[in-house]
Amino acid sequence: MKPLLLTLSILHGADAAETQVGLRNGLREANPLLPNTPIANLVMKSVTATASIWLITRVTKTNPRLAKVMAVVAIGLESYAVIYNARQLRRAR
Repeated sequence: MKPLLLTLSILHGADAAETQVGLRNGLREANPLLPNTPIANLVMKSVTATASIWLITRVTKTNPRLAKVMAVVAIGLESYAVIYNARQLRRAR
């Protein structure tokens, strides 16, 4: 489970970093639930990253299989976000 959580943490960081670059270069956050100001966006992404990792860790204690599925799904979603951000940044240049 640790490698999955490490991967998820790295992807959350990459998503946050790419989003910050995009916001500072005139792009907008694609998720309508997240703010478009850099500081507020970073805070919200940090909170959601921490909450998702905490939740998966808690579920691991009672249902390790479900926790693994949750981690894999979260990794898939964050991977999509990182790829989407990279494409948007490339188009903006």
